Amino acid sequence: MKLETPRLIIEPAAGAPPDQLLPVFNSNPEYIANEEQVPGKTSYTLDDAGRYLAEEIDREDSRCLVLRERTGSRIVGTACLLVPNPSDGLPWLGLLLVHGESQGHGIGAEALQAIEHALAGEGWERLRIGVLLANGRARRFWGREGFHVVKKTTDTEGRPCWVMEKPLAAPGPR
Repeated sequence: MKLETPRLIIEPAAGAPPDQLLPVFNSNPEYIANEEQVPGKTSYTLDDAGRYLAEEIDREDSRCLVLRERTGSRIVGTACLLVPNPSDGLPWLGLLLVHGESQGHGIGAEALQAIEHALAGEGWERLRIGVLLANGRARRFWGREGFHVVKKTTDTEGRPCWVMEKPLAAPGPR
């Protein structure tokens, strides 16, 4: 999956240098704190970034992506999809993370729209995500992007979360 938007090139993460992805993670200390649930842990190491890439690239049915600026080609985010998720046969967006300094400028929404369009073009009708209850900021973002809560549950780590879903519009004529 390689996608282009007005400001981004979204491409497979295979071969992406972990040192270029590390600043994306470390610019999001709130995400790290929520994800890791280790008191005081708000940054990752180069090994953590490398492990993320290796695990997500190797996961069956995973599409691990990097978001690059069209100009300069700096990595400004990452996204991971599971297409399909074996638990329900639907595509899931497991992560969409944008560099902290690029947040609030529509980069995440632009990447999401491109991903949604690509999935709709493959014939998928819905997209799901899991949002930790502890991450109210993410819940608000996804709500603005048209996702609605379909249930409250726990994730694979036992953390309370919302399962949110959005119908995908069929792509228009080319």
